Amino acid sequence: MFEELKRGKLRPLKMTKSLDEQQISHGSVIVFQKAIVVNTNYTFPSVTEFYNHLQSVTVNFRHLENTTIDAFSLLLGPNSHYNDVIFSVLQKLGVDMKKIQLYGYNEYFQQTKPTPIKPDQNQKLKDMLAFYHPVLGNSEGYTLVFELIENETPKPKNNNNIKPLRITWYNMIAIPIKSYQLYVQKSATVSEVVIELLKYPDVQTSLHTSYGIKGTGKYRLLEIFEGKIVSILKNNETVEKINPNALLRAEEIPIDQVE
Repeated sequence: MFEELKRGKLRPLKMTKSLDEQQISHGSVIVFQKAIVVNTNYTFPSVTEFYNHLQSVTVNFRHLENTTIDAFSLLLGPNSHYNDVIFSVLQKLGVDMKKIQLYGYNEYFQQTKPTPIKPDQNQKLKDMLAFYHPVLGNSEGYTLVFELIENETPKPKNNNNIKPLRITWYNMIAIPIKSYQLYVQKSATVSEVVIELLKYPDVQTSLHTSYGIKGTGKYRLLEIFEGKIVSILKNNETVEKINPNALLRAEEIPIDQVE
């Protein structure tokens, strides 16, 4: 037996104590159920599981490459931990990626937070949403942005001369092929980073022709913010100058765009 203190919150009652001893009075709401049968097929076999479900919120997930459209939605408990949320996303996508990153999303300004949510098993979903959604209870749901990344270079330990870069390779009809997390020397140039990307099989298979559009064997690296091109980086520019929160897009230049 339980006392319902408010929607979604229960207080267990002791069967050995009287109602007066447990301060149950006129107007109190009592919740009870029969003894739980083992191996039942009910979605919520216990009172506590059902009440936890009542607190669940709808979270809409959008891909970092297109934050204007919901990719899918999940019903999650606000007290779900970071790893539980990640597992639910991976299970929904049906993939086994080496890394997934989540970002906060500001519904009011329609903007993705520039830095990913720090992986922390102790962090709860309600804390992940609180930055942009200070009050839980939004009937239309909340939004988180996800990014799937392949770690192609090992992360160095305590090297101040290393620059982490998140780069997505696009084919010539603007379809993202794959995202990479690279760690390169700060003194490396843009052209050197592109050469490193060209070594990967997924990049190789998208080169030179896409849907009848011929490539040129020339490449470029673009800085992206909120789906818009902020700048086209020069080949001789060093990566040290690149904004650490920038999303980078690499691609082969179509023949009709070569100057």
